[in-house]
Amino acid sequence: MEASRHHLRHHPVNQEQGHAWLKPANFLRLRGTGRARELSEWRERWPIPRVMISSSSIHRGIGKSVGINILNPMDYRDGDIQGLSRILNRV
Repeated sequence: MEASRHHLRHHPVNQEQGHAWLKPANFLRLRGTGRARELSEWRERWPIPRVMISSSSIHRGIGKSVGINILNPMDYRDGDIQGLSRILNRV
């Protein structure tokens, strides 16, 4: 992180930003640089019902990639516990 700050501080684009009274970039965030690993599906390893309740897209994506049923907690925020219970009983 410190190395990227040093390089960005002296980068020509940041020099131009400073002259235009704009804020310079001070770090780089690299995302999606890797490859998805081959993962065995959950039901192949553990023959039990599987469900994930998460509002985080990264967690939902991981769960989906291994065959876990995904529920969004925002669908049950109004206290629809009976509806959630019915769904969980079907899993």
